Amino acid sequence: EAKTYQSEEFFAATPPIESLRLILSLAAEKFERQVSLVDISRAYFNALIGREVFVELPSEAGLARDVVGRLLKCMYGTRDAAQGWENTYRRALETLGFWRGRASPCVFSHESREVFLTVHGDDFFATGAPDDLDWFEKALLKTFEGKVKGRLTQADDELRILNRIVRRTDAGYEWEADQRHAEMLIKSAGLDHESRPLSAPGRKLTSKELEVEPELLGDWEATSFRAMAARANFLASDRPDTAFAVKELCRGMSAPTTRDAEALKRLSRYLLGRPRLIIHFGWQDAPKCLDVFSDSDWAGCVRTRKSTSGGALMRGRHVLRTWCGTQATIALSSAEAELIAAVRGAAEGLAACSLSEDLGQPCSLRVHVDSSAAIGICKRTGVGKVRHLDTRLLWIQELVRDGRILVLKVAGTENPADLMTTHLGADDISAHLVRLECWARDGRAAKAPKLATLRVGCTGEVWGSAPKSVTAEGLTPRRGVGTSAPYLIQDGRNRLRYLDNVRTIAMPDVPVASDSLPVAKFGEFTHLYDKSATKDSFDALLTSFALDVSPSAFRFVRVAAHVVKAGGLWANFGPLAYDSDYDDAVSHGLELSWEELRFAVSHFFDIKEEVFVESLHAANAESLMQQEYSCVFFKATRNNTPATGIGEK
Repeated sequence: EAKTYQSEEFFAATPPIESLRLILSLAAEKFERQVSLVDISRAYFNALIGREVFVELPSEAGLARDVVGRLLKCMYGTRDAAQGWENTYRRALETLGFWRGRASPCVFSHESREVFLTVHGDDFFATGAPDDLDWFEKALLKTFEGKVKGRLTQADDELRILNRIVRRTDAGYEWEADQRHAEMLIKSAGLDHESRPLSAPGRKLTSKELEVEPELLGDWEATSFRAMAARANFLASDRPDTAFAVKELCRGMSAPTTRDAEALKRLSRYLLGRPRLIIHFGWQDAPKCLDVFSDSDWAGCVRTRKSTSGGALMRGRHVLRTWCGTQATIALSSAEAELIAAVRGAAEGLAACSLSEDLGQPCSLRVHVDSSAAIGICKRTGVGKVRHLDTRLLWIQELVRDGRILVLKVAGTENPADLMTTHLGADDISAHLVRLECWARDGRAAKAPKLATLRVGCTGEVWGSAPKSVTAEGLTPRRGVGTSAPYLIQDGRNRLRYLDNVRTIAMPDVPVASDSLPVAKFGEFTHLYDKSATKDSFDALLTSFALDVSPSAFRFVRVAAHVVKAGGLWANFGPLAYDSDYDDAVSHGLELSWEELRFAVSHFFDIKEEVFVESLHAANAESLMQQEYSCVFFKATRNNTPATGIGEK
């Protein structure tokens, strides 16, 4: 009997991004405090499963096909795996004396040792004194299998969490976004180091420009726009200077136009000139309150007359979070728009206060507003003479009256939330970034992840782990995708881990011209080209993701030598499929290492270049959830050694 489950039954909490920055803020209170990152291996397998789940067993188990296995531990892909892991690490940390947070069950604090941490999946991000962190790491790794991925102990130490860079300096700690997002935006816009950068990420359109109706983008261009706008939106959480421009971009995702595409390119030009932004967490005493700066741009959208709410959450001089969003309703006055923004800021601030209290740091809340009218509404009771106000906003009045929130006036020119509500010039952007203690910087962080410099561009119509043969004139690029299943060079197995296979990925599709030889698909290479008519018929052989896709890897190399002319090129990019899945009753793929295959290749080819590259793959080439893998790249030229035994048919 099948049982249906409600999504709430398998809920597992995820910490907000400000919890990670709050850890850095706590670390910057005392010079002796350090920051540690511990990664737990195969985390879900540590959790006991709370229900009966049966799985099919692999053929390697040697059991009958009608035999299934009952899970004792949570397995990746089961619906309650994340919840089981959350309960498992919670019990382990509570056993060590940690107190679990109420507002966020992913944050923990140890009162006597003053160790504070937040758990994001299998990453434990903690701060404390060196001896206390040593104790924590040892106790945690005694319970779970894992490793310490990094410890910030001195200036210039770096570590990477969620692909963000965290760095210790003489002046405190630093937080930096994943720079690849900016680089991909720049690349997608067709820009390079010779292109002209801009000093602002966006601009307000003139009335004449608004009178012109822009054209809708085509399907391909619209898809590309949405992918890049989503990437910019992700980047904006760590780049307050781009928040408003990105928000305006994302408003066009449902039906992107040429005007939206121009705005995206302008943003890319801005990132070209300011590719990095550092959020600084300088040394400071523990603050007793959190500060929220809120602002709005009343009726800033000329099309809908809707306003924008923007804000920044500060802990002393440390920015924990920024936000920017279009208000859901049309405000009938600037006071109403400012009130809506202040209420949003108060809600964000109260959530941060609860998070701070979870870490044993109780604090009060101050909301800074640059509108005297909005401040007046917050301090009175009821709507007063402003009859059109939504009474759902007036909860802030009670909290102000009870003293839980203090509303203060800030000058409009000194309100950093202005950065998130309208397009500003370069000078105003820089001034507000200074108030947020964010600094622009060139170059790259030492541990910053890099875009794959070697990419499969003209690999042919790849299916399975197929090679592709082409003539020098035979490539005819076109739009489209094929599929490929890459295999890792790891432990002599064609698996990512010993329990799972790598998923199929999308690949570019570049067919061969009609006058060339047939396309080589999985397992067909040696059968198609082991003929006398194919000798010396190719100027180049391009293979991707596999060498031993035939029953005999060595025969594959000899056929390659047979078809490539003397002096011709063989280039390969991809990991090795050590054990071919070629279905042959009398032949089986051999499990060979690259060193063994290299010997065969070098017999017929002079290897000019050889390098292992850490690269990426994903089901979506633009995905943020990409998997790292190792691949071998080589290029070799054909020598004069004859490939005997080939082409005799």
